[in-house]
Amino acid sequence: MQRAQTENITLFNLALHLPVGVNINTLQMKNTIILTLIFIGLNGSLFAQTQYPKGCYMSLEEIKSKKPSANYNLEIMKRTTGEIRMNGGNDYKLVSPDKSIKRKTLK
Repeated sequence: MQRAQTENITLFNLALHLPVGVNINTLQMKNTIILTLIFIGLNGSLFAQTQYPKGCYMSLEEIKSKKPSANYNLEIMKRTTGEIRMNGGNDYKLVSPDKSIKRKTLK
């Protein structure tokens, strides 16, 4: 029985033009690994984020057209839990690093 299985594998390898010592399971595993790596590589490029010009967007139409209405230099800072509990509001705040924009404009 062992010899019959060996002969079947050898005939199958000859039909696929494979060397005699190559195992079909090994080839399937290699192909699976290669296809998985290709999928992972393409996944990053297919689902990349869209680049937007720097500036302040005041409406959804501006975001869709990628044209900001104002060109301010702003930084986004995460507020501490103490600040949020004291004053309420959002988790993040806009800060002008060079103090050229009034706080009233940012609120």
